Amino acid sequence: MTIHDLADKLNYSERNIRRTFQKELGVSPKEMTDIIRFQNLLQEMRRTKPTRFPEIAAQYGYYDQPHFINSFKRLYGMSPKQAFMP
Repeated sequence: MTIHDLADKLNYSERNIRRTFQKELGVSPKEMTDIIRFQNLLQEMRRTKPTRFPEIAAQYGYYDQPHFINSFKRLYGMSPKQAFMP
């Protein structure tokens, strides 16, 4: 769901939605969706122990492998290889 759709559904402005997210959660709506996507991806990776990161990156909507790796490092503090490979 986009911010625009959420704003329409709640009858709030997009600006008010963004402000509320920042005030209550400390992050923007975009950052929150990135965190939720990443948490889902981590659960999947822990269950399946992937050996090929490009496939899981594409499955979770990352543009390419570098986008996935940069996001992973930003949210986890290390690369997927460091986290999941022996």
